Amino acid sequence: WLFSNSGTGPGCEIMQIPDAAVRFIWDAARYGLDAEIASLAMADKFIKNPDNRLLSSIRNKTDYLGLYPRKKYDGASVKMFTFYQTHLLGVPHKTLVASQKLAEGLLPDSEKEQKAWIKSDVFGDAKNPNTKNRNILKSKIVEMVEDGRLSLDDYLYIFPVESLFPLRVSLRGFDMTQYFLRHIDDEIPNYEYEQSIEDKYMKMKPEILKAAHLYFNDYVENLGMARFRKEVLDEFRRGTKHVYWIKNVMCDLSERHEGFGPDDWDSFWHDLYHDEYGNFVGYELLFQMRLALADLYRKKIQENITINPEINQTRGN
Repeated sequence: WLFSNSGTGPGCEIMQIPDAAVRFIWDAARYGLDAEIASLAMADKFIKNPDNRLLSSIRNKTDYLGLYPRKKYDGASVKMFTFYQTHLLGVPHKTLVASQKLAEGLLPDSEKEQKAWIKSDVFGDAKNPNTKNRNILKSKIVEMVEDGRLSLDDYLYIFPVESLFPLRVSLRGFDMTQYFLRHIDDEIPNYEYEQSIEDKYMKMKPEILKAAHLYFNDYVENLGMARFRKEVLDEFRRGTKHVYWIKNVMCDLSERHEGFGPDDWDSFWHDLYHDEYGNFVGYELLFQMRLALADLYRKKIQENITINPEINQTRGN
């Protein structure tokens, strides 16, 4: 409120709070988060780089380290974490829900094993990634897609596409999942914020879905579900499916179907899994194909069970 007594009478003008950080804190206080904001600000003394502290993070619209678990600290409350992610960073509510679902599936039943997974460095960071645990997480994603606990959209809500040519996803999903490993039972509020970033980067490319669908249908029609399980899904699981398998798939599809010929290769597929120097970087495409094939297998099994309830789900005969 801006008051003025100049001239013939008093005046009043309503202005938006000019500082983005103060405005965010004001909005948070309306949801009863003022006390937690104050406690987070107190924790700034443990953050050496001033650019990573709370007010700077808010002004720059970057993620705030103080929200995340560290040692015995469980991180901010789910209410605070959700408010920050959705209101400031534009993260969709669906991303938080999918991340919590993945964390729940990832956490072992054994209390002893759980302790290893709730460590704040369980996935490492960009400079020093914990490759073993990241691979375990990706295997769990495939397992959960195959049994219907996660959808293809869920995966891309957690790991949205960061670059299309070549295909890469954002790695922030590891941080999100790491947070929820300590908050698997907490309810995630829906603040119904309308400015969340939900777009084509959170959907699997139609061309990838088409390629997976055609490959799956050709394989099952000629060799059957049991062999598909053994020779495709199980080989992926064992890590024996070579990364250049994707090139062989594209060649096979180009012989049978439209959309995979030389022109399509030059305009889309080649750049999807080669960098600017021509190096093969097809690991994300390979993983998304694996997910799409696991999802198609699940749907086909369910379809067969509906037609014949006595079918063996495990072998898919």
